[in-house]
Amino acid sequence: MSARSWIILGVLSIVGAFTIMVGSIVFAENEQVRAFYAGTFCKSDESMYVTWDAWSLRNGESGEGLTYFCMSEDNEARNVTLWMFSFLTIIFLGSILAGFFFIIKGISLRRDADATVWERRFVQGISSETVTDEWEIPTETLPSKNDK
Repeated sequence: MSARSWIILGVLSIVGAFTIMVGSIVFAENEQVRAFYAGTFCKSDESMYVTWDAWSLRNGESGEGLTYFCMSEDNEARNVTLWMFSFLTIIFLGSILAGFFFIIKGISLRRDADATVWERRFVQGISSETVTDEWEIPTETLPSKNDK
């Protein structure tokens, strides 16, 4: 692959990491997203449910939380939020690191290609010049200070 292809692959990997992370949170209630994560985290007789919780404290702090549950047919809920975010974090960091590796590989290939071009130019420049024999000493004499 060319250097440019490695760099493009790295950028796409980093963009994909952010897309997966943000998309999994924003589209958490989407049926296809829940079906994918249910197949990953829930048992065969369970289905996944997602709840958004709003909370506020007496000191004025407030926020929202996202909780993932695997619900069995007996209505027993199992919280898989920690597993879910651990999975997303590993996917995110793996994609980011792979993206950085691809970009560094592309830059190093580009640098090697540039160095090869400069080496060729340097070698061609030397070979095109006439090189004098090292034993050949110029016979002209330089003027001395008194010859003004």
